[in-house]
Amino acid sequence: MLFQQLHDIVFFGRGGYDWYTAYNMPIWLRKFTAKMIEQRITEEYEAQQNSINKAQGIQTATPENTRNVQIPDAVKKASYTTSVAKKQ
Repeated sequence: MLFQQLHDIVFFGRGGYDWYTAYNMPIWLRKFTAKMIEQRITEEYEAQQNSINKAQGIQTATPENTRNVQIPDAVKKASYTTSVAKKQ
């Protein structure tokens, strides 16, 4: 756990911390810094996923927007048939 926190602070701190500084931080400050970095990375990831979904035209399903879902005609008319192999 300690070395994972140190790695995250140094690696994701974008040059703001070196290993020695992170190692000698008070425990409460090291935990706080690691938590803030984790939150920031999570926010950036979610923003990136939202922009990718928006660019691809993907909408996140919520109870409000699932009531008016339009099913394409090709899906409505599709018929799927299967055949079973005959025993010889």
